[in-house]
Amino acid sequence: MAAPRKLDMRFVRSAQPTHRHEEYPDTEVPGLRLYVSKKGSMSYGFRRNPYGYKTIGKVGEISLGDARKIAAQWKVQFSAGQNPFEEMKRKKREMQVSADHRNPTLTDAWLQYKSAILVTKSESHKTNMARSMEKHFLADFGKRAPDEVSRREFIAFREKHEVPRAKGGRPAEMRQMKAYISAFYKWMAETSAYMDYVDGLPNLGKINATANIRTRK
Repeated sequence: MAAPRKLDMRFVRSAQPTHRHEEYPDTEVPGLRLYVSKKGSMSYGFRRNPYGYKTIGKVGEISLGDARKIAAQWKVQFSAGQNPFEEMKRKKREMQVSADHRNPTLTDAWLQYKSAILVTKSESHKTNMARSMEKHFLADFGKRAPDEVSRREFIAFREKHEVPRAKGGRPAEMRQMKAYISAFYKWMAETSAYMDYVDGLPNLGKINATANIRTRK
């Protein structure tokens, strides 16, 4: 390990890789390190014995000033008998557990539908369905679980898109979108990962549009 010194950006920019990994300790905030790998990648980190070393962030992605603030905060926590390294690990574990147990979203289901079902359709069908679903339906509901969209919201979605084109609607496309949405929900109802979140086909009501289908502007 190199001799401690007050780190500044002139030194950081001048640091060069050597035949081994190097740590340059900071004298302003004891524990803060500039880490330079043998391949030349650089990052800021914090070392506290016997707890080890924790990367704060890569040089260029976090400023030296912000790295110092984080290191100073960790130093205070260690001095108070706390272990910020373990606290970060705990939060990471909790976030992972939360992610593993979260309800699947309509976007999750759509990505699986595209790779399993949509790829088997004709090019025009793939293009038209993907555009309609992603630009309209998933733009509104993609972050929601399949069972979180109410009947009122389905009806409001239909009403928004069935108004005349001059008023911003897509009446003919809405008729086709209803078919796309129904096919998508039918697949979810028959797929183990999503069937518990789907009671049946969504009730969009009657489409007040002509039978002439257009999916392109």
